[in-house]
Amino acid sequence: MMPGLCDHEVAHLSDHTKTKVKRCFMCQVHRDKPIELFCKDCKQAICTICCSIKRRACKDVDTIESTTPLVKEQLTSKIERLRINIAAANNIITQIKSTIQDVKSNSQTLKDQVTKTRETVMCAILRKEKQLLGDIDKATDDQLRELQADIKIQEIELQMYQQQYEFTANAVTSNCEMDMYAVYESVDETSTDNRDTGNRPAPRWVVLTHDLDKLSKAVDELQLGEVEVVHDVSDPGSSPVLHHNINCKEAGDGRDPSFVDVTVLTVDGIKVVVVADYNDKSLKTYYTSNLKSFHNKLLLSNFPWQIAKLSESQIAVSV
Repeated sequence: MMPGLCDHEVAHLSDHTKTKVKRCFMCQVHRDKPIELFCKDCKQAICTICCSIKRRACKDVDTIESTTPLVKEQLTSKIERLRINIAAANNIITQIKSTIQDVKSNSQTLKDQVTKTRETVMCAILRKEKQLLGDIDKATDDQLRELQADIKIQEIELQMYQQQYEFTANAVTSNCEMDMYAVYESVDETSTDNRDTGNRPAPRWVVLTHDLDKLSKAVDELQLGEVEVVHDVSDPGSSPVLHHNINCKEAGDGRDPSFVDVTVLTVDGIKVVVVADYNDKSLKTYYTSNLKSFHNKLLLSNFPWQIAKLSESQIAVSV
């Protein structure tokens, strides 16, 4: 009896079983009118009053009963497309998460390599430090040994000088001319002044000759390695340049060639094109030397797929 509740479903209180009952499809504008028509031009479900008043200019209006199967079919198709998109998105997210783990693992591996390289360099520096410290200790020991020997010599000469000093002083103060002349004749003035001290200077210092500027430059130019981010081999943003054409179909091919990957190597200064032929299960190489073209074929046990360039003259191929 109430227009605002005319589209509500009424159940008896004694019915405890929950049943899914189809609700009445009522017009949002005319609350007491059920939806009976569908305007395809406006893509909107309407009642008869809306059709007669607001949809007079619309040309394609059909009943809701005939339109519902088509709408349901389109929505079902959309659900299937969404399900496929959801699965694809989940797959991409899983792959990205796996790539993130690979990147983290690769980062840790690279850090370990840098640390290992640093330890190798530090070991070399420590070996050089140990060698220099050993050289300093040896040179210092030799210098101290020579200085100690010089001290012994000087102590002996000092004792001799003291004996001569006492003997001469006693002769001078004895007031005995005979003793004084005896001492004077026995003392050789030149013997104490013409000692053989040698031409070698006494060792004074142990010196380490170093060049801090050269050392700093060597450390700055120390090549421990380079870090770069490697993406896909192909670069969609680049502008390709055609150098020349190569006909990779050989006379002995069993099937039409299917080329899945290609790379260029440098062997002894010669550019070598390597092509992976999927259908023929082979790697084909092409190069030019002395104005002559050469080609070779390496048969594989299975279908080749991708070529990885290990160095300028070495590759690996996945089959």
